[in-house]
Amino acid sequence: MKASIFTLFLFISIGSLRAQEIPFNKESGKIEYSGTITKQGTQDVLYDEIKAWVIQTFKSAEEVMLTDDPHTGKLSLKGSSYINLDPPNSSDTTLIDIPVHFNLLFDVQDNGYRYLISDIYFEHQELIIPMEETLLTPTQQERIIRDRLFDSQYSEEEKVTLVREGLDHYRQYKNKGRSTVKGIEWLIKEGLSNN
Repeated sequence: MKASIFTLFLFISIGSLRAQEIPFNKESGKIEYSGTITKQGTQDVLYDEIKAWVIQTFKSAEEVMLTDDPHTGKLSLKGSSYINLDPPNSSDTTLIDIPVHFNLLFDVQDNGYRYLISDIYFEHQELIIPMEETLLTPTQQERIIRDRLFDSQYSEEEKVTLVREGLDHYRQYKNKGRSTVKGIEWLIKEGLSNN
């Protein structure tokens, strides 16, 4: 039921995406960053370059690779980065490190390759927050937060504070998450163009 409500809210929010320049794939229902890079070389040579770049760029690259198939030109991995959330109040100066997880797929052909960054989500306080939730309106986000707090032991006053903090987190997830993914895109384009 919650999944269908989320899907409904997500499709309601799609209309505002054009102004926000977030690459939303209507078919998959996910935010997906993609691009095509033209580069001279055979599929085998380009595949080897990309694999070497992945191993150099990602810690424990062998552990995070999901697909490694030079014959089809498909290489995919589960990557992660971090964003820093601002502290909930101005007296606290400690930033909160939040992992951002994503899948990265390369489809290598002769004279170029395509990349796709998808399945982007944040992990915070034992919650998995898909990046798509950042596209919802604040009212929709508040409903999600309140649903998560429904059976909690918090007082109403504490819940109000947690909702306020949660809405601020969504704002930061959207802005900082988008910047992080754009940084990954830049790293792909620049890192592989220098090989």
